[in-house]
Amino acid sequence: MIKDPALYAAEDYANVPAVELLRAAARGHLGLDHRFLRALFENPADALPGVLEFALGDRSMDRVYLGDVLIQFFRLHPVPESLPFLVESARVEADDISENLIIAFRGLGDLAVDALLDLLEEPDLPEDHDIAFLIACLGVRDDRIRTVIERTRAMDPEEGDALLEMYESGGSADTEADGEEVSGVYADYPQSVAPPVAILPERERLLFLASPAEEHRLAAAAALLETGLSPEAVQAVLQTAQNDPVERVRGVCWAALGDAIDDPSISQAMLARLKEPATTRSEQAGLIIGLAEKAEEPPVAAAIETLYADPEWRHKALEAMWRSLDRGYARYFPPHLEDPDRRVRRQAIIGCGYLGVSSELERLRRHLEDPLFRLDALGAYALAVPGDVSPSRVQGLLRKVERVAGDLDIEELRSVQLALDHRLMLHGYPPVFFAEEDDELDAEPAAASSKTGQNEPCPCGSGKKYKKCCGA
Repeated sequence: MIKDPALYAAEDYANVPAVELLRAAARGHLGLDHRFLRALFENPADALPGVLEFALGDRSMDRVYLGDVLIQFFRLHPVPESLPFLVESARVEADDISENLIIAFRGLGDLAVDALLDLLEEPDLPEDHDIAFLIACLGVRDDRIRTVIERTRAMDPEEGDALLEMYESGGSADTEADGEEVSGVYADYPQSVAPPVAILPERERLLFLASPAEEHRLAAAAALLETGLSPEAVQAVLQTAQNDPVERVRGVCWAALGDAIDDPSISQAMLARLKEPATTRSEQAGLIIGLAEKAEEPPVAAAIETLYADPEWRHKALEAMWRSLDRGYARYFPPHLEDPDRRVRRQAIIGCGYLGVSSELERLRRHLEDPLFRLDALGAYALAVPGDVSPSRVQGLLRKVERVAGDLDIEELRSVQLALDHRLMLHGYPPVFFAEEDDELDAEPAAASSKTGQNEPCPCGSGKKYKKCCGA
């Protein structure tokens, strides 16, 4: 029988052995935030044995990469035993050695030379690796290092001269932060963040949903909203929605149950709760999102209007509107495209895309210049930009977005491609950008319907419902 892993609440971190805390983080069972870092960095002598045990173990099955945290630890607390881990990190980072890793090696000095010289001779290193640079930065005088530099100069005089200057100066000025205070470690991490429950298998998500820690239950409910529910999970989520002592948790669980509203018992339970006078605003917000596909029903429509009239909950009403895909709500979004409430503005941008409000393309384009809203605006622009929608023409739509948005990074390109696949699906075509390899991309539209139902199987063949796959 598989033993359930321990789930640690943030207030307990200080009392958890460092190796167990790191294992939990690597499983995705806690968030990488200041609370986690304090448990490791504020008592380094106590944490060191556990950090070493974790760092030197087999990390091939980790869900979350913790190499950066460990490098930071050994940068501040150099010990010879960390050398195998640091060498492996250099092997992984060979073509882009981080400053923190350089400083960690400098802390070991002479002890690192042999290992790095051996690494330099490995045949599988990337062609443009930085291992010679790392060796030159060690701040160690050694004839073998000078030989490496002279060998580099013979092949690339400019690079070799740079390495020689580095070597003779004792290391780059940029790497002289060896004595930096622990507080600098926290700069790249949030003060608090929920565990990344969405990356976990459903069984573990449900363990979080049953946790006594409110943060765990809320994170689990949010993950289940994004990833969908198996039939086995529906009852657990329904029970939490009906009985959790925290209204925010109940609300997000009601929203997650939207994945199951084709089950009459679930939709009836949600509608009944929506009608109860004692139902809180948090629950109402979750319920209208979960029931968005039934926005034509009077109780749902009335609740959407009620929450829209409340500035504190307007963003949730707008989210329910666009999730309904009911173009009757299209008029609600343009007035909020510059709303001072960022939550409202974000939903207005998304809504203009999903409901195809092409009259607002210029205002969506302006949001492409704002880093806070660029990703949402890209997806919305791709959904609303006019053009023929078919597999043979979708690349043209992509080029239209690129002309307006400029260079797209990987995440931005994926957002645009997902939006264009969504447009194809709404017109009865299979997706192009995230299709199965053997999809017929130039197939004619499905004859039975020009629109795939949100609860129908996704035509891409994933086995998921459309709204949790290409329609997400």
